[in-house]
Amino acid sequence: RNVEVEILDPDQPAISVVAPDNQTIVLEGDAPFGISDSYTLGVTVPPASGETIVVDIEAGWRVELSGPAGRFAVVTPANPTTGAGGLYRATFTHGDHSPITVTVRAYDDYSAQDPHTSPLFHFVNPVLTTAAGYTDATSPALPDSLYARVYDNDSAGVLVVPSNDSTIVNGSDISQTDDYTLRLTSRPTAPVTIALLGDGQTDVVADPRISYAAIGTPGRGLLNGPVNWDA
Repeated sequence: RNVEVEILDPDQPAISVVAPDNQTIVLEGDAPFGISDSYTLGVTVPPASGETIVVDIEAGWRVELSGPAGRFAVVTPANPTTGAGGLYRATFTHGDHSPITVTVRAYDDYSAQDPHTSPLFHFVNPVLTTAAGYTDATSPALPDSLYARVYDNDSAGVLVVPSNDSTIVNGSDISQTDDYTLRLTSRPTAPVTIALLGDGQTDVVADPRISYAAIGTPGRGLLNGPVNWDA
């Protein structure tokens, strides 16, 4: 199998955008029912004394961003009425150039919608940036993107999120397990039962909220009665 490695050169000015678990997933609404996510934003070459690097972030439909006070600012807020995304600004100085954590949240627009992918575009602001390497005419710092998966809380659905964006188990060593989270996208008005159907090669571990049950009806997938092995 191949492994794709992204290499950032500490001598080449660039924008660094990293999602810790390789995915950015948000669900409309406030905590504890909504889901927010976060990622880190940084620069590869710190600005010299007296220099500043300004990275603007253009957010897509249905999301809004926040970050640390003093280093993150809202230039144009998102508009839930029109669905327009916002414009945000992150600042890196010689005295404070460490990566910042950007929080992504899906605002509640009270309208039923399908799942949607919102892009987050990161680019150096050439007017406000004074670190010449980032705005060099022949080799500038290139834009970088991240994509947030947005789920709606006005539609009934099930949200399945694997840890670290994958689910990998070892059939030769049952101690090597993995996990994922399972939840509803909207608050139910009555109990909801979800069937977890495996392919026979993996198993789901029972706990107080997960139990084993027969699936199907007599004559349609569920055997009702004794088995006659010599038939």
